[in-house]
Amino acid sequence: MSKCIQVLLLGDTCATKMDMAYRFCGNIPSEEELAEDGIFCVQFDVSHNQELVTLKVTSIPEDPKYTRILPPLFADCDVAVLCFSLKFPVSLQNLFSWDSQIQENVKTKILVGNHSQEILNEVVLNNLMKRGIEPVSAAEINDAEQRLGTKGTVFVESKLNLNLDKVFQLVTELGYKK
Repeated sequence: MSKCIQVLLLGDTCATKMDMAYRFCGNIPSEEELAEDGIFCVQFDVSHNQELVTLKVTSIPEDPKYTRILPPLFADCDVAVLCFSLKFPVSLQNLFSWDSQIQENVKTKILVGNHSQEILNEVVLNNLMKRGIEPVSAAEINDAEQRLGTKGTVFVESKLNLNLDKVFQLVTELGYKK
């Protein structure tokens, strides 16, 4: 018998949640998976301790109109993946808008920072600075980890498929322990 782990991806569009999930599982979204309203679901199997584990991943846009549908999703959630873009500090700050619902309903959370390689690129950094944007700092990430009570932070570059396996490996390990 395989275990099923319910995963909820939360974060701004710039955090590329959908891109991350689809690149990891290697699927192209079907009409059923990618709803018109921006909510999507995908399911894929991974192996953990020589056992098949099914990850059911649901992603919700950051739009406030979805606030009312979050409680039922949180009730079924084993692991919440809180995604932000290292290029846009506001994406990290926006995670706090869900903080009370997350704290009440989801005990296991991880933080995922996307664009880890892009912010190391001098041209990208210079372009951000010209627009008055400073990338997310280590202090801001540490503060978010404390405030949100996350069990770990993973830095990825979803467009290059870097460290996506680490995200879903951590999700599987944490969800399996529940």
